[in-house]
Amino acid sequence: MKLLIGVFEMIIGVLIILITIKLVHKHEANDTITVSTMIKLAVVAIFAGFTKGFFGAGWGPIGIGMSVLLGINPRIVVGSSLVIRLLLDITGGVTYAMMNLIDANVVIVLVISGCIASLLAVKLTKIISEKSLRIFLGTMITILGALVIIEA
Repeated sequence: MKLLIGVFEMIIGVLIILITIKLVHKHEANDTITVSTMIKLAVVAIFAGFTKGFFGAGWGPIGIGMSVLLGINPRIVVGSSLVIRLLLDITGGVTYAMMNLIDANVVIVLVISGCIASLLAVKLTKIISEKSLRIFLGTMITILGALVIIEA
């Protein structure tokens, strides 16, 4: 099953890149999200949530990738995904802390380093074009899919 997820991720990544290159002359994505798109997003979230819960991975590449394929601005997709993961991670993190399964030193180093890198990355998304961001996301999702295939 993990092999299929990897293949699926690679297909999503390649589709994002191909669609982005093909849309060179079209305008940027529309930030208005319709009811139809919201229903499709619910299906995406169910699928991505299942893979995250079942395999421990998949929310990012599948949830973000499929949302971008639905035509949603990648900045909105990534920002929304970060808020979603924050809430999911708080729940998991508090549970691990209550079971005394964390190391404070590791947490401190990772939080400081991760926050600095995240801040710089968010600022970078404001600077680069939507097209470049789509191609970068497609490339990263394709690479992640390949890594999942290799691991499987």
